Amino acid sequence: MTRPHTHHRRSRRNLPSLLLLVGFALTSALTGCGGHDGDEQKPPHNTGAHEKQGKPQAPEAFSEPGPEYAEPDTAYADMARPGAPLGASVGAVRSGPPSAQSMATEQVLAVQTDDVQKAKSQALKISHDAGGTTQEQKEQDATDKVPGWVQLTLKIPVDKVEDAVAKLRTLGDVKYFTSHSTNVSQQSTDVSADIALVQQTIARLQQIYAQAAQSGKADDMVSAEKELIEQNDRLQQLKRQQQGLGGKVETTTVGVVLLGKKSAPPEHGWVGSGLHSGWSDLVATVKWLVTAISWLAVWLVPLAVVVVVARFGWRLVRTKRA
Repeated sequence: MTRPHTHHRRSRRNLPSLLLLVGFALTSALTGCGGHDGDEQKPPHNTGAHEKQGKPQAPEAFSEPGPEYAEPDTAYADMARPGAPLGASVGAVRSGPPSAQSMATEQVLAVQTDDVQKAKSQALKISHDAGGTTQEQKEQDATDKVPGWVQLTLKIPVDKVEDAVAKLRTLGDVKYFTSHSTNVSQQSTDVSADIALVQQTIARLQQIYAQAAQSGKADDMVSAEKELIEQNDRLQQLKRQQQGLGGKVETTTVGVVLLGKKSAPPEHGWVGSGLHSGWSDLVATVKWLVTAISWLAVWLVPLAVVVVVARFGWRLVRTKRA
């Protein structure tokens, strides 16, 4: 009977320790949850705080107003970006990904041909028939040691560049070809957004200028006019950049290098070959002798002076001894 009693007593002794462990575990869990809630002091969408401040507040990570932080303004309603809805903000224009990838492609083709000038005429005709234009042209005539060459920079529409390059390959032996494409979609999107932003600024400045004219504030009119001139210059620069990007996407730059073939040396018969070889050896020997004599002539003058001085000194010594 003492055995069950002892087991019951030990269970009572271990009960406080077990309760203490369970309580410690629960306390740790609640503390961890409380600490996690404490770190989240500001929820990402605190609409109540925004309503108290009277207007939406943009996060500090964004330097430009996004679509949900921009203040309404009638002067900012019209957007010039193609495809952008009326009243869209600059943040909305920038945030969306480009609808289609815009690729700028450059290709280089090197062809060796027998007649460089004829191949050049054919290459220009191929580009013209494909609707392309010639941006640059360089050429060099052939010499005794270097064959002639022609370098062309062509702009060919993307829908016809494949057929045009295939025809350019037939002008001779293809020695080199490479093609490189760059994605300019994001750059085009950024430029379009910058144009829209500048146009919004111009509209706002025009409104300020009109208000200053009505109120008769000459200083404000001068400041607004000066800023309008700067923004218009910026707008024209961005439009030129946009046109350049559009040209890179709509056309492919093809660099064509036409290389002439080096003329082969004339063939001689066995008699002519012997005469040619003997004459070449004779010319080489004469050239070597002339070179040797010229080299020695440089040293003969100082050696002659040394010899004359030595003999004069020797004679002077012999005269004194005598």
